[in-house]
Amino acid sequence: MSLPDHPDLPRRGIASPLHHLGSWPSDWARVQPQRPAVEDAERALDWETFEDRIGRVAALLQAQGLLPGDRVAVFLRNRTAALEILFGTARLGG
Repeated sequence: MSLPDHPDLPRRGIASPLHHLGSWPSDWARVQPQRPAVEDAERALDWETFEDRIGRVAALLQAQGLLPGDRVAVFLRNRTAALEILFGTARLGG
């Protein structure tokens, strides 16, 4: 999965340390905040809201002592919360 070319998105090569899973939602939230990002049976989130929720997950995990390289187990159904945790841990280097 990669971001399509968009004039407002940063140019990051695969080898770039700036190219990582945790940065994708913030890139899209900056470019198209009100566009749909994720949806499940319970909710639909735009990029701005999705990014905010990911940031809160990352902050909570960091406050609990999560460090880069730590492992995080997630046992959830296919819901937006699972993606929030995935991107939140990626943002911290997990």
